[in-house]
Amino acid sequence: MRTRQSYRFYLIIIVIFSTLLAYGRAATAWGRYQAAPHSYPVAYTPGPVQAVNHGYGTPRWTPYPLRPSQGGPASRSVPRQALQTAALTTPVRARQQAAPVSTSTRSNTTTDLPATLTDPAVSNTEKKQLFIEKLLPLVRAENERLEKTRRRVLSLLAMNAEPGRQLSEADADWLRQLARSYRIDDDPLDNETSAAALKNKVDTIPAGLAIAQAANESAWGDSRFAREGNNLFGIWTYDPAKGIKPKNRAAGKTHLVRVYEDIGESVRSYMHNLNSHPAYQALRAERARLRATGKPLDAIVLAGGLSKYSELGEEYVKRIRAMIRDNKLERLDHARLAAV
Repeated sequence: MRTRQSYRFYLIIIVIFSTLLAYGRAATAWGRYQAAPHSYPVAYTPGPVQAVNHGYGTPRWTPYPLRPSQGGPASRSVPRQALQTAALTTPVRARQQAAPVSTSTRSNTTTDLPATLTDPAVSNTEKKQLFIEKLLPLVRAENERLEKTRRRVLSLLAMNAEPGRQLSEADADWLRQLARSYRIDDDPLDNETSAAALKNKVDTIPAGLAIAQAANESAWGDSRFAREGNNLFGIWTYDPAKGIKPKNRAAGKTHLVRVYEDIGESVRSYMHNLNSHPAYQALRAERARLRATGKPLDAIVLAGGLSKYSELGEEYVKRIRAMIRDNKLERLDHARLAAV
């Protein structure tokens, strides 16, 4: 009898001890779960996907196709952005053409206009200085990108013209896609006219001309469309999701003023517009003539090709030329930023 009771006593002790041990382990595990929920081993911790940066601090739209090594298509398919650009028809006014906008979030860094541009206490001279200092680096950055693209275009077209020379599939595909994004339908590798057109279109815009137009269209960054839509060049759109309605829009008109992520995107859209739209063929022809004669690109001279940028026609050309001269903007194509 005593042996059976001793057995039961020891059995109860063992059960209690096992229960306490199991409870302690469970409590420890629960504490770790609360301290680091959904944790992963260091080697498997998921990180953010790195986006391709096209030059302005945040990823944004570019009309130029990427190389396969940069994540671009290896096949002959045309990127969606290029198709969108090529499919646009000629609008009522040439400057209604707007480049596609990025899906990235808006940047509040170096590509935003200074708030002091709308400060009444700041003099007009200071506002102009701030406007130029903000815009000039963006214009130069886009021109540098255009220069790099142009050098590759000229090199590939020269290689393609050599007897017995054949471009790689990646290079040929890149060149064809680039041509489509500049509204060139025929293959520049098989058509000399298309090749010449691509050479004329992929080129820079004088900084003095770009800043004169931006200053004219945005009132030196003080206009509603510059402040609310980062639109410095008066570009139009008909997409309600991507534009601002002008307050004084005439009855029966449906156009909107394009909204951009930041002013860097506005600069890129503007330059691509001048380089690709049929309305600015005269500007591009004069630029090609200057290139052929070894002369620098002159903002005053190239302004003559802007008569279709505005309904004002030749009067608009006079205004842009006067703005360049009055503010000595032609010096921006050669002067250092510090000197400006």
